[in-house]
Amino acid sequence: MLCELFDLPRSSYYYVSHRDDRKGLKAAVERLCLKYSRYGYRRIHQMLCREGHHVGREQTRLLMKQMNLQVRTRRRQHPTTNSLPDSLPYPNLLKGLDIKRPEQVWCGDITGILLTDGSRLYLALLMDVFTRMIRGWALRRDYSEQLVLEALAHALGTGCVPEIHHSDQGSQYSARTYSSRLKELAVQLSMAGRGRERGKIPLQKA
Repeated sequence: MLCELFDLPRSSYYYVSHRDDRKGLKAAVERLCLKYSRYGYRRIHQMLCREGHHVGREQTRLLMKQMNLQVRTRRRQHPTTNSLPDSLPYPNLLKGLDIKRPEQVWCGDITGILLTDGSRLYLALLMDVFTRMIRGWALRRDYSEQLVLEALAHALGTGCVPEIHHSDQGSQYSARTYSSRLKELAVQLSMAGRGRERGKIPLQKA
């Protein structure tokens, strides 16, 4: 009688929603994402359906986004040094060197920073070995000579110039533009042997 009064189909009155309890669904999503950390929302949705959950693919995607459950991507090996031929273009000037003053030696290095979306940023640094202070830095998405050039420009902008510039055998540091800029400033270039982290630079106290 009430359905006729409100012009409402009786099927609507007796309808029972089959949607999962929100907390139970979230718990299932979290459990599956932790167990299958490399699965995207499509595969997680398939797993949910197999377990009997009534949930759509888009709802699964939104839940994973709201819960900050992201796919753990496989870490790719990104070389941080493009090694040069066996013969070093520059000798290792730090062997037996007594580092006893600021601006005596700057050390250059590049490191990769893995972001949550699986992409990478590259950070180039120039550090004064004696004081352990960062003289210059640059951050870019591409692993190029421009990265170290920007770091060098930043460092030279402080008004300081090193006596020795030391780095690994990366092609960025041995590139003509970079090495020429240092030679113009009468800076001696030094490079470590293969597989040696910055020539095992000793810690110094300022």
